[in-house]
Amino acid sequence: MRSPAARDAARRLPGAAAAVLALALLAACGNGDAAGRDPATRSAVATGVAVTPSPEGAAPGPSGPPAASSVSANPATAGGARSSTSKPPASTAAKSPAASTASQTAQAPVPAPVPDVLGAAYADAAARLTAAGFTVVRVDAVSAKPQGTVTATSPASGTQAAKGTRVTVTVAKPDTAVVPDIMNKSYRDATATVRAAGLVMDQDSVDHAANPVWNRCYVVAFTPPAGTVVAKGSLVDITRVYGCG
Repeated sequence: MRSPAARDAARRLPGAAAAVLALALLAACGNGDAAGRDPATRSAVATGVAVTPSPEGAAPGPSGPPAASSVSANPATAGGARSSTSKPPASTAAKSPAASTASQTAQAPVPAPVPDVLGAAYADAAARLTAAGFTVVRVDAVSAKPQGTVTATSPASGTQAAKGTRVTVTVAKPDTAVVPDIMNKSYRDATATVRAAGLVMDQDSVDHAANPVWNRCYVVAFTPPAGTVVAKGSLVDITRVYGCG
């Protein structure tokens, strides 16, 4: 009489023998023969997916996940198609308002006050204005102020102006006159001519012009020479006369 363990082993023997037989058949026939008998196996072989025999005689199936073959078969992504959501070129990207404002601020000229140079000599005034970043333009004008000194600026002193702004500097110059030609004139006529030009005759000549005897003299030399431009009020001196007898 067999033991229960022996009886259980006897019952398992036919199933184990069948599994061994199936494996042997698969090894002998190859994947091509199995594919010819089973539609699922044919599909797996056609797609190039390896077929692994299932235990207990189950139908063979692909060793990898089916999703792998479906992804490679998708025509939309085949060949490494590019995505339609690529970024726009950097040159077409719009600048932010904050960046544009910062750029404009950096390029804006910096204002500065115009230095006070009134009464200064022109050379000193020009040097100070240039050092402050301004461009100097000189204009001479007749003035009672000392000659060569600054009488006004435009823009005025203390005004805020951008660096590089042109500052017009007005420089005092005396009112001028031209020495008239008084050659061969009498003292009286010479004195009248000089005064009419805005100049002053020397005192001796004025005294001689009032004297009937000296008034018969005629001028043959004087300074400055005729045609000289001098400040109004300058002195004209008769240095030589003749015919006083």
